[in-house]
Amino acid sequence: MSEVIGAAAAVLRPNIDPMIIAPRTPAEKGGAATQGAAESVKSTDLFRFWRFNDDGTEVADFVLNRPPFREARFLIAGPNFGCGSAREHAVWALLAYGIRAVIAPSFGPLFQSGCFKNGIVPVELDESETVRLAEECAPGAPSALLTLDLENLLLISPRGRKLTFALPEFRRRQLRDGLDEIDTTLQSLGEIERFYRQASAVRPWMYNGEELA
Repeated sequence: MSEVIGAAAAVLRPNIDPMIIAPRTPAEKGGAATQGAAESVKSTDLFRFWRFNDDGTEVADFVLNRPPFREARFLIAGPNFGCGSAREHAVWALLAYGIRAVIAPSFGPLFQSGCFKNGIVPVELDESETVRLAEECAPGAPSALLTLDLENLLLISPRGRKLTFALPEFRRRQLRDGLDEIDTTLQSLGEIERFYRQASAVRPWMYNGEELA
């Protein structure tokens, strides 16, 4: 993924935790054995308690239920988004809906790590800039589309403003090339093997004659 273009839905409340982003399903009450992996999470799990009434009907004024944002690719969020839990279902629910980048002043560290692991771009912007961007994106599709240029670490607002953001370089490559941590490590396999050979020659007692798998 090098570029994302689409509508950006704004949910600017601060301190939204993963249990709000992806509430527990009835199946999960059975414990770890029933929690399921990414494929068990549906698009309707995203913000389920905010998007749907008890009878399953949509809450009409919630942003993701409005026609201009039903296919949003971006979420613009408030400070400390994804705080307080390691619940990876929150990231999976965003992916299931089609969100490919979340823009916020700050993130819960575990949520941010989960984004990198699953191919969502967590973009940190100053809070005032986040609010301004949400205002520009308020009309939604098709008239107000946001562009993310991952190659150059740029956001291009619907009004053409270019906003820079920062990511660790290995994270940028990971997101661009669709790699997880293991894939990224294996790209350095030659260096790892050289280190192993040199280290085992100097300290053979540490390796017990084992070959690098």
